[in-house]
Amino acid sequence: MSEKTFCLKPRAIPCLNTSRMLLFVVVLITTIGMISGSYAAGPTAGQELRAMGLIEGKAGGDLAENDYLTRTEMMVVLARMLGEFNQAAAWQAPSTFLDARNHWGEPYVAYAQYREWTSGIGGSRFGYEQRHTVQEASVFMLKALGYTTPEDFIWETAFDTARELGLFKGLALTQEQDILRGDLFRLMMNTLETPTKGHPYRLGDQLGVTVAPSFAATMAASRANTPMAAVRIGDRWGYMTSDGKLGIRFLYSQAQDFSENLATVALNGKFGFIDKAGTIMIPFNYEDAGRFADGLAPAKYGGKYGFIDKNANWVIEPAYEFADQFSEGLARVVVAGKIGYIDKTGTMVIQPSFTAANSFKNGIAAIQENSLIGYINREGTKIIAPKYLVAGNGADGMIRFNSGTSIGFLNTSGGVALAANYFWADNFSEGLAVVESAVSSGFTFHYINTAGTRVFSQSYQDAYPFSDGLAFVMSGGKYGIIDKSGTMVVQPKFNYVDQEGFANGLARILSKDQVGFINRSGTVVIATQFDEARRFVK
Repeated sequence: MSEKTFCLKPRAIPCLNTSRMLLFVVVLITTIGMISGSYAAGPTAGQELRAMGLIEGKAGGDLAENDYLTRTEMMVVLARMLGEFNQAAAWQAPSTFLDARNHWGEPYVAYAQYREWTSGIGGSRFGYEQRHTVQEASVFMLKALGYTTPEDFIWETAFDTARELGLFKGLALTQEQDILRGDLFRLMMNTLETPTKGHPYRLGDQLGVTVAPSFAATMAASRANTPMAAVRIGDRWGYMTSDGKLGIRFLYSQAQDFSENLATVALNGKFGFIDKAGTIMIPFNYEDAGRFADGLAPAKYGGKYGFIDKNANWVIEPAYEFADQFSEGLARVVVAGKIGYIDKTGTMVIQPSFTAANSFKNGIAAIQENSLIGYINREGTKIIAPKYLVAGNGADGMIRFNSGTSIGFLNTSGGVALAANYFWADNFSEGLAVVESAVSSGFTFHYINTAGTRVFSQSYQDAYPFSDGLAFVMSGGKYGIIDKSGTMVVQPKFNYVDQEGFANGLARILSKDQVGFINRSGTVVIATQFDEARRFVK
């Protein structure tokens, strides 16, 4: 079954034939891994450096990779490459350069002069907006690696020394020419992959933006409880950590959420599993694979699905046309085009008889017969006969149902808990549900509890379920964030919001077709820079 990916768009007023109605999940007998699309090439060096937190770009996040680099911009880069950006940004003492003239980059230049990284271009001038040359870039990248003059190089030999170290790999540049920002970014990436002077570790390892193989196991263990999110730029996926840094580089053609500290990823058309440091824990041997649950993961080999453990042993041999992740101790499998459920021993506890069925959640699973939805329990008994057009999940003991074109809620025995009086209703989440009612001016959304009582008086143009104690609502044409008392804790200011809500304190936003993340205060903590992103999960 394909991963749920992030689709940001304003939600239209729902009716029984709109996308909001399409909440019954059927088994797709295709792949468990994310369905591939046609994407642009992977991230540029600049895009990857931005995800690492080593560059920010110009106003609006423009990386301006075809612009020439200025000397001032190089001082900002150098401060980041040497791990002293915060000190430079906060520096207040002025430089002695006569051409400063309240330049925006004066703190960085003054700090660089204080640290003796630069002495300017002569005549007490720095050349703030002067173009930076390849030769000068060579000098500063060598300094970032810990090399000094005249012990390791001099001005005349800097370019050759940098080239011998591999810093110009993949770059066809001459030392005299001015350097483009995009070329500098590639030079920076090569520098991060290079060991620092006198040490076995790369500069990237020391800055914490790459992971040394000898430290990978320790890093993975330290991230065991760290939420991470799969993110895509172009045709490559990587993973961000919740502190806003790139945790695993953009290497994979497909990537799923972490589960039990392993993630399913694809490379060269095959699936394998990595840990939270990016170490390959299970080789890329499978035609398809899903997430681990209860210590087992579905995997496809030789055209059939089975289940492996974390040592890549087949616990349940490949025998199925499709197999899904375990949920509440049972997993969906497909035999002869029909869906059944197995337990962790491979025993078929619910015989294959359904054309469509959901995974178990809250002790029930929605099934479909003759295009109508009903529910079974873990023994396979039909506790609610198939006669509905919408599916619920049993959260808070409530199951959505429709009566004609109206929505209400059943209890888990099939009795009517709340009459079908709503134009629409979402599943309950954290004890509350969004419901929609018709009013003279159109339609409004509000929240009810499991007794059907409206929990606060406000109505909204749009509203989404609570998660992490917060919910997105629309007022005045913009989305804000409310808490469970109905207080607007973040005033409406977003055009597009994360319909899945917050997870581990972060939610996705969209700006100019790029995805980023906000925190619970509505502050952007990871800039919008990704073509696609999933939620932060542990």
